Amino acid sequence: MSLFYEIWASVPPITRTVLLISVLLSLLVSLDLCTPYKLYFNYALIKTKGQYWRAISSLFYYGDMSAHTIFDIMLFYWYSSKLEHTDFRGKPGEFIMFFVFCCSAFLVLAAQLGL
Repeated sequence: MSLFYEIWASVPPITRTVLLISVLLSLLVSLDLCTPYKLYFNYALIKTKGQYWRAISSLFYYGDMSAHTIFDIMLFYWYSSKLEHTDFRGKPGEFIMFFVFCCSAFLVLAAQLGL
């Protein structure tokens, strides 16, 4: 358990939080506790029925647990932790704003393109 804790503690805090959310969403779908249809981005459902969680969950859900999903999560870990350790070192607020800006841009683009 100590090795797992050391590895987990070495992950930067913002990256750790996003990884935890992503893994939890993937596990919920893999264990059939939630369907992917409840998580995908649908602007019409967000606007008309107030299903606001779709805007957030669509950003963090990579798919049910498979080799492809694990690879996607590992790539996110690699790049996000590098950004947090180098370019945003000692500036967690700026990293959060960068992350929020990128996610917002994705959501606006998805809504405009009808994705």
